[in-house]
Amino acid sequence: MDIKFGLSSHSCRYIEKVAYLPRNDFPEAEPMHHLPTTKLLSVAITACLGMASVSAADAAPKGTDQPGINAATQEYLKLDVNADGRITEVEVLQDRTETFKKLDTDGDGAITLEEVRAMFAETIPATASEKLKERGIDDLSILFIDSMDQNDDGRLEIVEFQRPARQRFRQIDANSDGFVTPGEITVFFSRIRL
Repeated sequence: MDIKFGLSSHSCRYIEKVAYLPRNDFPEAEPMHHLPTTKLLSVAITACLGMASVSAADAAPKGTDQPGINAATQEYLKLDVNADGRITEVEVLQDRTETFKKLDTDGDGAITLEEVRAMFAETIPATASEKLKERGIDDLSILFIDSMDQNDDGRLEIVEFQRPARQRFRQIDANSDGFVTPGEITVFFSRIRL
């Protein structure tokens, strides 16, 4: 599998460096941190970070009655801290902040390549690492950092780490009312391949 690095311009004023993994079912590659393109990569990152927004690696794009879509919806709903039946961006970012603090093991306010490597070494089974290498992904830690590192300093600050979750929240919030409902979550996960 070829991994391409390039610049991608999004709806904001930033231009960011992102990793692209080619997909067989789409004519163009998509940004890795928006829509994970291999189930293995999605499972690896999810297992390590507990990222609810990408946690149903077995979801199928057909219909909303698929077990993976229901699992993805349930995982995302776990972010509903106040149990009011809908999720706010604040709740999503609170979850990302907690994950950030766990990954920033030295407490310096940034996640470094070394911290990500240590976390992946503890959480990714050797067989998964070998499968990633077979697919041309020698260092998942570099891809992880590069996919979010907006200022190319090799470290992730909290704002950079939260950005993909903020973008995903806005993608799911179909009516842009600032709340994500179970229906919006189900529709979103039924339209994408995880």
